[in-house]
Amino acid sequence: MNRTQRITVAVTAVFVLTIIGCGYRFSPGGEHIDSRITTVYVDVFSNPTDEAYVENYIRNAFTEQFRKSRRFTLSGNRNECDAVISGRILTLRASHVSYTESNIAKEDWIVMTLEAIFKERTGKVIWENKNLSGREAYRITGDTDRTDTHKNHAIKKLTSDLAEEAYRSIMSGF
Repeated sequence: MNRTQRITVAVTAVFVLTIIGCGYRFSPGGEHIDSRITTVYVDVFSNPTDEAYVENYIRNAFTEQFRKSRRFTLSGNRNECDAVISGRILTLRASHVSYTESNIAKEDWIVMTLEAIFKERTGKVIWENKNLSGREAYRITGDTDRTDTHKNHAIKKLTSDLAEEAYRSIMSGF
């Protein structure tokens, strides 16, 4: 082996060892969570707001996040799971974002704040966030039904985003 080949092999070996040894991973797998926790029940989030069905949107969004997981299996029964994700809606409000030239609102933000807790069935807290919040814009039109449809889509998108953010935090240990 000539000098150029030896240098190439040495540089390649150093590169490979650096990549392997640095501990870099593409996504967290929930290693900090007890490996005996394999089944999760998604409980209903309480909804003290005036907005109907939001608790269902949140539960569906969290169910979807855990359904996609390779780490957990969903349980259909609270009494037959290892852990439960639950919470409550703290705030849900809309506020105007933009206006037409004649000062009529044309876009609103829907802003939501949740309290979410992921705990073992025994009650031991694995993760919690008492201030999980986000917002999503939606268009206001002259047609109330159409505006309500835009608002519902925004709420569904927002709940999905919040569930994804919570799931990532759970899995990364934050």
